[in-house]
Amino acid sequence: MDTLIPSLILLFGVIAIVFESRPQLQKIPLALIAVGLIAWICPGFDEKDDTTLLLGLLSGMVMIGLLVGLLVKKHGEWFALPFTFLLAIMSGSKATYFGFELNVSGILMLLPFLGAVGPLVVNLKAKLLHKWLKLDLERTTTIASAFYAAILVFFAGFQAQYFGVILVGAGWVSVSLASRKLETLGAGIGLLSLGVVFWLLKTQTEIDDSFLRPNFLMGLVAGVAAITWVKLTKDVTKLRWPLMYLLPLFIVVAMIMMGIANENFGGLPTYIGALIGTSLVLMVTRHQTQVIPFLALLLGVSVLVLHQFEPIALPKKQSRLSTTETTTKPKEIAPSVLDVPAIALNADMKGNWKSAFEASKVEFQLGPEGSVTKGGLEEFKIDLRLNDAGEPEKLNVVIPTAKVSTFNPMRDETVRGAGYLNAPAFPKITFSANNITKEADHYVANGDFELLGKKAPVKVELKFAASGTDKGKQFLVMVGEAKFDRTKHGMRSDAKIGNEVTVTFEVEFRK
Repeated sequence: MDTLIPSLILLFGVIAIVFESRPQLQKIPLALIAVGLIAWICPGFDEKDDTTLLLGLLSGMVMIGLLVGLLVKKHGEWFALPFTFLLAIMSGSKATYFGFELNVSGILMLLPFLGAVGPLVVNLKAKLLHKWLKLDLERTTTIASAFYAAILVFFAGFQAQYFGVILVGAGWVSVSLASRKLETLGAGIGLLSLGVVFWLLKTQTEIDDSFLRPNFLMGLVAGVAAITWVKLTKDVTKLRWPLMYLLPLFIVVAMIMMGIANENFGGLPTYIGALIGTSLVLMVTRHQTQVIPFLALLLGVSVLVLHQFEPIALPKKQSRLSTTETTTKPKEIAPSVLDVPAIALNADMKGNWKSAFEASKVEFQLGPEGSVTKGGLEEFKIDLRLNDAGEPEKLNVVIPTAKVSTFNPMRDETVRGAGYLNAPAFPKITFSANNITKEADHYVANGDFELLGKKAPVKVELKFAASGTDKGKQFLVMVGEAKFDRTKHGMRSDAKIGNEVTVTFEVEFRK
C-alpha cells in the first residue's frame, strides 16, 4: 500500500495536538488531515479516468475554507459557501469509482454544496432549539450534525455510492473551517473518514466480511471508548498528551494486533470497527478539535496495521484451466470447483501419475460465517493410478503436517503445535483410496484419512478437467473437494473455530 498519505495524516494529527490551545492555528493541520483523506481514496477510480481536476477542486474547497477562516473574522462560512458551489460546477467530468459510473453534473454536482450547507443548517437548528426549548447549544449542535450527516450519507450514497460521501464531506469541512467556531468540523472529518473506510473495504480483500465478525464489534466499541477517554482526560494536567492520546491509541492497536495470533480476536475487522466507531462518535461529541487528532493518529497507524496483515504471497502458479495466474493469496474457496467441464479418460492415459506441486494447489477453510479461517498446503505429494481402461483405481496423498499453513506465521505455530496438528509427534497426514467409482461426469473416491494417528473414512469428489502434452510430457489435471470432521481425529470440538473442514484442490499430474 502507499504509506505516504497515512504517514502524513499521522504527522498532521500530532501537529494538531501541539496546536490544541490555539484553535486558529490548529485549523491548518486539521485542514491538511481532510485533504489527506480526500487524496487517500484516489486509487478507487478507474486507471483510465483523469480525476486530477475533480480531486484538486475538492481539496481546493477545503483550502479555501481554511483561508477564509483565517482571514475573515465574522460570518466566514457565508463567504466559503458560494465557492463550494462554483467549484462543483467546474468539476463536470465522467469517471468510474469502484465500478460505479459517476457523471459529475446535475444532482451529483450539488453534493459538495449540500454538504457545505450542513453546518449552516445545523447551527440554525441548534439556535432555534436553544431559544425555544432552552437546550444546551453546543450539545444540540453536535447531535443535529449527526442527524443531518446521516441524511446526507444516505442521499449521497444513493447518488454516487462511496464517492458521494467524500463529496459531501469536502463541502462540509470547507464551511466548518471557514467558521470561527469548529463545533461542526467533526462531522465533516467523520464523513471523509467513512469514505476511507469504504475504500479499505473495497481494496483489502481480507476484510470483505468484516461486519459479520465479532472482532469488528470489539473494534467498534473500542473506538467509541477511545473517544470517550480522550474527552474524559481533557482536563488532566500531568502527562496530558500521552495519557489523552497515546494510551487509548496503544490499547486499540494492541487489540488489533491480537489478530496476528488469531484473526478472530483482532486484525483488520477490528481496525475497521475502530475507525467506524471513532468516525461516528466524532459526529456527536463535544470538543471535536481535541478528538479529531486522535482519529488522525488512528488512521495514520494503518501503515503499520495493513502491513502486518498483508497475506503471505506463495509462489505463483499457472492454472491449466484459465489464462490468468493465481497468486495463492487467501481467497474465498469457490463452492463450484466441480462445475468445470469434465474431459473423457482413455486407455492411453493408463499408468502411474505423480503430482507436480509447482502447478497445483490445495486449499481449505473452516468456521462459521463471519469467522472463517482459510489456509493451504505448502507441500504435498499425490500419487494417482489409472487402470488399463484409463479409469482411476488408486489415489494416495501424503502431506507433511508442518506444511499446513493458514497464511499467518504466528498462528501457524499454534496450528502446528500440540493443541491442534501436533506436527512434531505426527509429521504426516495421509489419505488412501482404493475404491473409486464414477458418478455422472465425476468420480467419488472413498478412503481412509489419517490425522493425529487416527483414521476416519472420507469421501472425495473429483473430476478430470484437462489433459495434454507439455514439453514432451503428458499432464492430467484433477479438481475436486472433500470434507472431514476434525473432531473424529481427537481434536476438541469448538463451534467458534469450526469442526468441519472443507478442502478444495486443483492438482496437475505428470507421468
